[in-house]
Amino acid sequence: MTTQQLSAQAAELRRQAASCPLFVATMLIERAEELERKARQGQSDGRN
Repeated sequence: MTTQQLSAQAAELRRQAASCPLFVATMLIERAEELERKARQGQSDGRN
C-alpha cells in the first residue's frame, strides 16, 4: 500500500470515528495512528 493510500485510509477512519461511540472511536483512531506511522516509515524508507 502506498503512503498516499495509507494516509487516505487513516483520514477515513478518523472521519468515521467522529460519529461512533467513544470506545469504537478510540479503536478507529488507534488504527488510524498505526496507518499514519506506517505511512511515515514508508516515506523515511524512500518508498512512495
